[in-house]
Amino acid sequence: MISGFKYRARARGAFTLIEVVLAIGIAIGIMLVLLFFYNQAANLRAQLMQEAERLSTVRLLMDRITMELRTSRPHAFFEATFIGDTNFMQFPRTELVSDAAWKTGERVSSAQTDLRLVRYSMITDTNAAAGLYREEEPLVETRTVRSASPTVDVAPPKPPEPLSEEVRYLHFRYWDGAKWLESWNGTKMPFGVEISLGFEPPVADEQGNISGEVFRRVVYLPGANAKHPEFTPATAGGGTNEVRL
Repeated sequence: MISGFKYRARARGAFTLIEVVLAIGIAIGIMLVLLFFYNQAANLRAQLMQEAERLSTVRLLMDRITMELRTSRPHAFFEATFIGDTNFMQFPRTELVSDAAWKTGERVSSAQTDLRLVRYSMITDTNAAAGLYREEEPLVETRTVRSASPTVDVAPPKPPEPLSEEVRYLHFRYWDGAKWLESWNGTKMPFGVEISLGFEPPVADEQGNISGEVFRRVVYLPGANAKHPEFTPATAGGGTNEVRL
């Protein structure tokens, strides 16, 4: 009698096989749910970080182009000081010379100048990496030096590397004081330049509505000596799907 009572008490305190399997299944289900939400949070964090890096890249490019445009100036050596169209822009700008130009008693390897010729362009050629390109060269009058050896091999110039391969849309417009122009080529500089950058080209539907994210900025050029009070960011115009940086 006593032994039977002990057996029934022991059976009531133990777990059956079904209960163990059910507990394991519940634990596995909870772990799968937690893993799903963890993956969702990790993917969202990665997307936010990628978007923040892309926005930071566009902001840095905008700031660099803005700084160089504000230091641009006319140059008597060129008939057309400022040249540009919708996806290309070339202009001279001022910059401090290297430290070697200020040191006495040292011979520099090349002529020093505070003028640089800067080019911005968007390349979509399949032979080169697509993206926003920047090229720069000093504005000096170079003299050809005749080599003593006629068999000297000159290394070809190194092709430029894109500033950013993520930026796939570039559009410039030029303010002449009264209207926006799609191209500029003259002895005078424009009063302002509108810069539009995007990761993908905007798409227009049949009704003419433009969809896509475009980052836009209007830059005033002090070197043009603009005296048009109507040139303001409000009157310069903007777009609907744009972000001003």
